[in-house]
Amino acid sequence: MQCNNELSKAEEQFRFFLASGAAYESESGHRIWNQRIRPDLKGRRSGLKPLVQSMVKMAKVKSKSGILLGYWPVLEQDQEPINRVLRKIVKGLYYLDTNQILPTDIQILCGHDRGNIKNLLSPPLDKVFRESRRVDCGNVVVSYWRNIVKDDPATSITWLRFYEDKLFMVVTYREEDLNT
Repeated sequence: MQCNNELSKAEEQFRFFLASGAAYESESGHRIWNQRIRPDLKGRRSGLKPLVQSMVKMAKVKSKSGILLGYWPVLEQDQEPINRVLRKIVKGLYYLDTNQILPTDIQILCGHDRGNIKNLLSPPLDKVFRESRRVDCGNVVVSYWRNIVKDDPATSITWLRFYEDKLFMVVTYREEDLNT
């Protein structure tokens, strides 16, 4: 039960993170903000408001010449809750592909573009990305590209994009494969 509560909290953080920023500008991002997050912040879910308040910080904004332009709210997101949700999603995709649970010896490595998509698509990953199968879900709320090693479907690279904004890369691999 404790594990489910912690994952639920991570999922709330993840949803807030996804719907913030440029995602809010998309129709689906705007809709999730107005239908789910705004009511949750207004009291429907008592734990979300303090959680969001802990994530939003005020930061100094300066011009290139160093002149203080003011203070702006910024989102300081701990990466671990995001990674927990990404691992859950990739385990679900593996199950959809194979009808099996991802083996426990599989390592899962997560990455986020942090505003620079080239970090996740630089050579040789760009070739792997182009060869990946693309799936769009929910009117491009989620798009993912998945490339699975043919002789070991537990080894894969998956790119997940939400609201045509935030991009994540998740790699599943066997530890012993890195040593060979």
